[in-house]
Amino acid sequence: MSLDGPFLSYAAARWLGYLAAFLLIGVAGYGRVLRRTSAFESWPPPLVRLARGAAVLLAISLLARSYLQCRTLLEPEDPLTLEFVVAVLQSTWGRGWLAQGTAGIVALVVWRSIGKRPSRLALPALAAAAVAAAAPWTGHAVGLAEAPRWAPLADLVHFGAAAAWLGGLATMVTLFRDPSRRALDLVEAFSPLALRAGVLAMAAGALLSVSYLGGIGHLDRLVTTEYGRALTLKLLAIGLVAALGGYNWRVVLPALRSGHSAPIRRTAYAELCAGALVLAITAILVSLPAPGELAE
Repeated sequence: MSLDGPFLSYAAARWLGYLAAFLLIGVAGYGRVLRRTSAFESWPPPLVRLARGAAVLLAISLLARSYLQCRTLLEPEDPLTLEFVVAVLQSTWGRGWLAQGTAGIVALVVWRSIGKRPSRLALPALAAAAVAAAAPWTGHAVGLAEAPRWAPLADLVHFGAAAAWLGGLATMVTLFRDPSRRALDLVEAFSPLALRAGVLAMAAGALLSVSYLGGIGHLDRLVTTEYGRALTLKLLAIGLVAALGGYNWRVVLPALRSGHSAPIRRTAYAELCAGALVLAITAILVSLPAPGELAE
């Protein structure tokens, strides 16, 4: 598959959707951690604004993906009719978009209500769960005929854990700008979440990757197929994120605990940028046919 304009446009729309979903899940997950470790009577305004913006971005990305996907099924000169859109929405992919759109609406309603009733601390977790549960239904876990029965569940674990990890990182970085919060307290709260979620995301992702490549006996497809090469790039980017996270955990955090100055903001931003790169590669990867599809 050539990386032409329509393909890259669709991948860009999917990337924006990943960013939005990860922020919604990350804000909810990291917020619950903060609630357990400090006085947390209401959601901080920066996080409310971040989550509201993410909910709107998720809706925009879903509309863009739906339109671009429909256009790929038509000839360039064919009009996009309501009847055709309805037919597409009745497909497996269409039902997945509807599920994600519903989850996005739930998230937007929840975060709008948070601004009016700050005491509602549990609702964002429900919205985040809805976003995570809808995510696997427009990917290889459902669309690939050779995918094992456990693939949707593994994809849910992979997506949810990765979102808690990278979305939580974005939430922490957002709170760095709050002068009332110490960087040490924020990092102390994030580190256990990042460690557990990161390990879980990578373990589930490894199982799915081997499955999509065709099994442990087809690891050569990591270099012989377009999908495999994109997956290899993703693994390298994940390694960069993990290395930066490990540096923050083993070097920067102990320095902060000892009362010394440490470049936590700079290294956290670097880790966040690497995470955004992982999501960009993932958006391309999921838009490519898996090796099993090419073999049909």
